Amino acid sequence: QHYPNVQLKVTAMSNADIIKKLSANIAGIALTLDPKGNDDIESVFYFPQRYSFYCGKDHPLFYKEEITKSDVISQDYVIFDSEQLGSALSPIAIFRDMEHFSGKVSAIANNLYELRRLIIAGYGIGCLPDNAAEHEVLQGKLRKLPPYQGVADVPVHFSWAKRRRLKSVEHAFIDAASIVLKPDHQS
Repeated sequence: QHYPNVQLKVTAMSNADIIKKLSANIAGIALTLDPKGNDDIESVFYFPQRYSFYCGKDHPLFYKEEITKSDVISQDYVIFDSEQLGSALSPIAIFRDMEHFSGKVSAIANNLYELRRLIIAGYGIGCLPDNAAEHEVLQGKLRKLPPYQGVADVPVHFSWAKRRRLKSVEHAFIDAASIVLKPDHQS
């Protein structure tokens, strides 16, 4: 609204693909999960993203009155491909391991929207960012599962190639977005 002449081109892809494109200086600025360990990328912290378990209305837990931890850990689940040790979403994998999840992985997706669709369809429970599930929870398509405080906070960053010299409009975009969005996600 403040910069009506600025045009954005937005493409959604897996975090690993974003990191590759940034490292090769193909992409401009990207929202990424923590790009730690990549010397070709510069980043600034944007906000913490809380991940929690959810099920869809076609899943048996959706209508269960009281759900316990043992109900959750025995379910089949869907995961992001980056829910592996050493990857951006490894805190979720660590949580599942520490809590002794006994269900099987029923699907793997590299895209938030596809994973959310699989959960809504009842294919299994899965971890989503709370802010990405909020609308579907309000619509009665998703239900949050224990632990209700969430599983992990994963930092989101604005990232770009180190060898890329940011234009003034890109600096302004990062600054404006940081000021506008950070307070809403700090709670």
